[in-house]
Amino acid sequence: MCWGCAEGHSRHRCRHWLLLLAVSLLPGCSSPPEDPERQIRALIGAAEQAVEARSLQDAAALVSDTYRDPRHHTKANISGLLLGYFHRHRQIHLLVRVTDVELGPGQDRARAIAYVATAGVPIKSTQALVSVRASLYRFDVELLREEPGWRFTGARWRPASPGDFLD
Repeated sequence: MCWGCAEGHSRHRCRHWLLLLAVSLLPGCSSPPEDPERQIRALIGAAEQAVEARSLQDAAALVSDTYRDPRHHTKANISGLLLGYFHRHRQIHLLVRVTDVELGPGQDRARAIAYVATAGVPIKSTQALVSVRASLYRFDVELLREEPGWRFTGARWRPASPGDFLD
């Protein structure tokens, strides 16, 4: 049974979740925006590209050493699961929509909600979700500002619907 929900998803889907979780933390451009919310949104956009490129090194670099999820997974667990996912999937295509970014009082912690569609073929738009066989997820992620940038410290996920991807 999957640790992320009571739906009884397979281990494959759980591993898929961990891949997407790590994806949300890859570094942004060389000159990040000053605003923390924009930094987080840029980071998530860059993460989408890195996972599609199957870069384990970039993905693992964004998981904090303090990472802990509700099932007690650590940074080491996530790296191993990502590696397995990359080996099983030749093509990884993502469509990511960030709906909320909330900064903590000191602006060194944040939470974000991201909807992520995954498929073996390109997902060109939210309208394409109807014709593409994509898995849809909602991620509630927790972030911490560490050097040199934001890192992923925790997350919860659940299935999403195509309507969640519309503006």
